[in-house]
Amino acid sequence: MRILLAMLLLPGIVAAQGNVEAPPPDRYGVASNLKLYPQATPKEALETATKLLEARKYDYLLAHVVDPVVVDARVTERALAIERAIFLELELVREEQKRNLDRVERLDRLPGDPQEFIVFVRAEAVKRAFKQVIKDVQETLSDYPENVKIFRRCLREGEVLDSGGTFRFSLADVPGKQVYLKRDGKRWFLEDRQLEPEKPAAPAGDK
Repeated sequence: MRILLAMLLLPGIVAAQGNVEAPPPDRYGVASNLKLYPQATPKEALETATKLLEARKYDYLLAHVVDPVVVDARVTERALAIERAIFLELELVREEQKRNLDRVERLDRLPGDPQEFIVFVRAEAVKRAFKQVIKDVQETLSDYPENVKIFRRCLREGEVLDSGGTFRFSLADVPGKQVYLKRDGKRWFLEDRQLEPEKPAAPAGDK
């Protein structure tokens, strides 16, 4: 896994902001709530991310706080990988429904039209892919639980570097673990900046 969420799937993170005149639309079935989870300043974005991490609300974090370009790319990658299997799975369900129309409520029936069925399959693939990306984050945080503490410490005592609209929160005693924030409008998003660190080399003699 080599993209997404530096500090969540990895050690380094960025926030990118976008213009928001009205409440952001739902993403992946998750409604936005800027009153509860504000993102108007770098500190607010970091506070919101920390709050969501501590509450394990990874669905909202991924849907509305992490850079949507990054999340959408990861979800699309996952969805494409499973789309064919979902098509075959739902095709069997659709055929079974056709044989038993009297037992299936109209609203529960899968689309009969080929194009509508493809659209349904793709939507289902995206839904499942988003859940898998959430699981990726959960598993990574299980492997790197210190990342949540890094967010909390950066919020409380992090050194801030402002370089022309780009902010970086860092800790003097934890080199290589920074939270980057980039302004681009009115709302701030977390954006991956680093790839997953290489695993330590095996001790000499091990194979």
